[in-house]
Amino acid sequence: MSTLRANQIQTVAGKPLLNSTGSILNVAYSEYTTSFANSVVHTYQIFYSLPITATASNSRYLLIGNAHSYNATTDSRCNIGYSVTISGTTTRIVGVDGITGDSWGYPSNVGSGGCYMNRQAIYTSSASAGTTLTFNFLVGCFEGLGQYNFAGYNHKSTFTVMEISA
Repeated sequence: MSTLRANQIQTVAGKPLLNSTGSILNVAYSEYTTSFANSVVHTYQIFYSLPITATASNSRYLLIGNAHSYNATTDSRCNIGYSVTISGTTTRIVGVDGITGDSWGYPSNVGSGGCYMNRQAIYTSSASAGTTLTFNFLVGCFEGLGQYNFAGYNHKSTFTVMEISA
């Protein structure tokens, strides 16, 4: 048996892999099972939030969200968006509100069973180390009542935020 020491792995250029450009510095993960209904069409709403404290300045953040969506309206559509709140200021990352927005992303009445949605995004922050960034998992529907983690069906949504060295 041998021990792999992650702090001694090097890049092809001979530099330490840990904390080098593109390395993962920090990860926050959440599972969410609470049912949520978005009744405001063409508008993203906060499904749930996940805070992470920056370990380095000017990092990039990889956001990965998955959610089950159901809408009883025939040919209805829903989507995932993201925003971030830093020191009380919220900035939309992806997800465009309005009739010309992108809340139409996934058909959510497929054979009346709904669908699993996923969306990834990269956010580049100028926040310094030690700053708390609260990433908001948003959901939007284009028609009808968008329902997420529909009650009684044991659906689970997940949200992962990875801080990546710039």
